[in-house]
Amino acid sequence: MRVGAWFKQAWVAIFLAAGLGYIAYYFHALAPRAALATPLVPGFLLLAATLQIANFLSYAQLWRAVLATVSTGRLTLTQSLTQIVLMGIGKYLPGKIWGMIARGAHGQHHGIKGKATLIATYYEQAMLLHAAALVCTLLIAWLHQQYWLAAAGIASLFLGPALLTWLRIALVWLAHHVRRMQSPPPLDRLPLRSYMSLTLAYAAIWLMSGAVLAAIYLACFDRPLTTEMLGTLTLANTAGITAGFLALFAPGGIGVREAVTSTLLMQHMSLADAALLSVVYRLWLVAWDLVLGGLFAFYQMRSRRP
Repeated sequence: MRVGAWFKQAWVAIFLAAGLGYIAYYFHALAPRAALATPLVPGFLLLAATLQIANFLSYAQLWRAVLATVSTGRLTLTQSLTQIVLMGIGKYLPGKIWGMIARGAHGQHHGIKGKATLIATYYEQAMLLHAAALVCTLLIAWLHQQYWLAAAGIASLFLGPALLTWLRIALVWLAHHVRRMQSPPPLDRLPLRSYMSLTLAYAAIWLMSGAVLAAIYLACFDRPLTTEMLGTLTLANTAGITAGFLALFAPGGIGVREAVTSTLLMQHMSLADAALLSVVYRLWLVAWDLVLGGLFAFYQMRSRRP
């Protein structure tokens, strides 16, 4: 068997081994930093797990909706969940593109053209970032009573399709100036209604992610959760994850996410508590990715048995 053919068959195992190995290593290194003075409250951990599962299922369903805007092929919910797991594992590998490559290969295996997956991923990432900016803008407007920001954030939704075009132009320009960077594919103009509905759905995903952090906060600290604190937690979480995503040099946004989240949380708690909450939440997400990746690896091994 030629090396290329062997690698094509073994890429899933290689990808999983590398990704899960790094996640396990990071989990082991992070765990000692998450020592709490008091035990975590199990009830709030159960709430966090429930919200995390709901977020996971909603995100997978939303990916199906985005893919449907550019492809006649359809993924089942299980197949979409698998692709979300692959993206989750891939973000820990340097470069942050391996999850997208794995998603494309998985899609082709199930009848989705690689170009369609690439365009849908471009749409997804752009709308996900726009939704993050929208959530942060609205929360800042509410927390600091700067309501003109809320109006500006809502107005930005009407510029969505144009933003996609401008972003593609910027990426094409960048591709001409960065070696080995490929230009994005030509795009069909996404209807305004589709862009707005999908971006608002991603905003709901961000809010749900903030609710998970709020449940972790309640599990860690014996303190009331005020509406202002809930807004600050959601803002810090959204801004932190977005900063970590944009930090291409940091696998999984390690360090960058925690720094931004802790800084924003310091308005309502000490630096020590803010850092501790950030580390516990990161540990929670790493454990989540490790469990999902392990389940996927087990499923792959079972499905390959004769």
